[in-house]
Amino acid sequence: MVSVDNLKVEFGVTPLFEDVSYVINKRDRIALVGKNGAGKSTMLKILAGIQAPTSGSVSVPRDVTIGYLPQVMILSDKHTVMEEAEMAFEHIFELQASIERMNQELADRTDYDSENYRKLIEKFTHDNERFLMMGGTNYTAEIERTLMGLGFSREDFNRPTSEFSGGWRMRIELAKLLLRRPDVLLLDEPTNHLDIESIQWLENFLKTSAGAVVLVSHDRAFINNVTNRTIEISCGHIYDYKVAYDEFVVLRKERREQQLRAYENQQKQIQDTEDFIERFRYKATKAVQVQSRIKQLEKIVPIEIDDEDNSALRLKFPPAMRSGNYPVICDGVKKAYGSHIVFHDVTLTINRGEKVAFVGKNGEGKSTLVKCIMDEIPYEGKLTIGHNVQIGYFAQNQAQMLDENLSVFDTIDYVAKGDIKMALGVSLSANQLKFLLSDLKQNVLAYKEIDLEYQTDSDVFAITEEQLEVFLTENHVDRKRLLGVGITIPGVFDENTKNLILSPTIKLKDFRIEEICKKIPYPLFFENDGISGGVAEWLSRDAEEKKKDFVYLFLEEGVGGAIFLNGAPFYGVSHRSAEFGHMKVESNGKICNCGKRGCLEAYCSALRLSTELGITIDKFFEDLEDNPEYQKIWEDVLEHLAVGINNLRLAFDCDVVLGGFLSYYLQPYMGKLKELVADLSIFGEDAEYIKIGQYPRRAVMMGVAWHFTNEYIENI
Repeated sequence: MVSVDNLKVEFGVTPLFEDVSYVINKRDRIALVGKNGAGKSTMLKILAGIQAPTSGSVSVPRDVTIGYLPQVMILSDKHTVMEEAEMAFEHIFELQASIERMNQELADRTDYDSENYRKLIEKFTHDNERFLMMGGTNYTAEIERTLMGLGFSREDFNRPTSEFSGGWRMRIELAKLLLRRPDVLLLDEPTNHLDIESIQWLENFLKTSAGAVVLVSHDRAFINNVTNRTIEISCGHIYDYKVAYDEFVVLRKERREQQLRAYENQQKQIQDTEDFIERFRYKATKAVQVQSRIKQLEKIVPIEIDDEDNSALRLKFPPAMRSGNYPVICDGVKKAYGSHIVFHDVTLTINRGEKVAFVGKNGEGKSTLVKCIMDEIPYEGKLTIGHNVQIGYFAQNQAQMLDENLSVFDTIDYVAKGDIKMALGVSLSANQLKFLLSDLKQNVLAYKEIDLEYQTDSDVFAITEEQLEVFLTENHVDRKRLLGVGITIPGVFDENTKNLILSPTIKLKDFRIEEICKKIPYPLFFENDGISGGVAEWLSRDAEEKKKDFVYLFLEEGVGGAIFLNGAPFYGVSHRSAEFGHMKVESNGKICNCGKRGCLEAYCSALRLSTELGITIDKFFEDLEDNPEYQKIWEDVLEHLAVGINNLRLAFDCDVVLGGFLSYYLQPYMGKLKELVADLSIFGEDAEYIKIGQYPRRAVMMGVAWHFTNEYIENI
């Protein structure tokens, strides 16, 4: 009946599905299944003619009609239930109006013998017969029968649709669709707003009265009761089974197991053949057999295993401020529309931490009560929202509120206006405290540097606590909009206890992070500075660049870094990866801050330059060209840096990105550095894999701030 041929759909350059072909027969009741985002709703839209595919075609015979019930639709508030249902017969009303016009024209004309008059009589007769065959005089009875089947009473027929809940209004749309009696019904989540009685009625209707049906639903019982065929969309392809869903699950498992067994057997056969060829390749007595095996190998058609979509949904909610003990208190709450009382005498208290479900039939007032709590509609009685309560509201018609022309990020950003979310990145170093405020788009809203002077270990955190509030106040930051504070420290953290094990540059050892957590009243995140800088570099890349492996060499007062493999940060077993600063580059060399000799940090840190010469980094590079002593030190830095980079290339065989504020001064010397690295290479390769990062100065604060903003965007 409906033929789908070689269908392909792409969004951008990514195919949603391709090479899709199947036929919808007259009595097929098809369950279209697959994970969210697989393309089920898109497939229905293409079948309905609402959306065009990238390539391929959908062939529908001229006399076949298609009815489509979308998952989300714009519902009218201007008509009564009966008037809205009558819109299903618009084609009959148009035909009736045409017949009345022709009847009036026949009465007014006097050219009874003309050819035009004869043709008018013929058309009038034909259309009138067609009108009667379509039930033009009996449509009211059909409407009443369908509406009552879906749970409406006669008293509801003349009520405005605006008085009904989303579930009941969806039933009206469903009634309109059923009344049109299409040959093919396309239903996208039809049970979302139906109660049990209505679902049972719909099941019976689809099994006994409908023609072909293609439906998408997450209601397993519903699709098992209705369908006799299952089409799965997975990994861009379809798998067609002439059985109901439960049987499909069993058959799919069996098919995959068979494929795996066949694949394993074939692989063993291939391996045995290759082993034989390799073993006797150079034996003259086996030459004929070897050639025979080679030909056999060439003729083998590889068995392919169906791709399996193993993606999973991850839901995390941003931390909320602690509320009062009673977030919601209702005392004698009542809601009525005229004489129709939805509910009355609602008295309840929701305690902090409780998970409460409002249950009941469609129209009993579940959504109405939620709207009262949200103060979206007027009500009688007393309803109190507790202290510090933040309400997140996902409405029944939430999808209708989305602008389809906006991207996901722009949608979040638009919704956040007036309540713009921010995150703060803090960098602690040997002699400076830095603050950076960032929004959801990774824009820097404010920045501040403070020179540190402290006498004891705890001073650095006392100063941090004090200056944090000063910074927030200076920049008029609403604390409720602050997602969290990320603190980066040049040191090694214990992943289990979150304690700072060692920070040579700020002279801290075995420091309990909880001490500062007690004093700062915001969500906190701690990270090594090198890893933070690398994360900022990684997060700012586009999707394709994120997939590429690279190591991040961080050059500041100390030397550290980060590793990114297979599109994600690699932290190591103990969260201590990328401590590149303590890579040995010279036996029995300079003493490092860690107490060992010959570490990369002892030669290539900014702290070395400032300590040995007693000047600022800016002053060092300002005088470098005219000062032979400075030039000798800088050559030593570059030579040892080249050793470190070459070692990283040998270990990871990927790009090396240089970050930290010392990398800011490296650009004029990159040619020399690449020459030194190339000379060290055992493969004779050039050193074009060395790159300077995008954020030489502020990467560490960006990285820990973006920890919160990135998490917020992902969770929403």
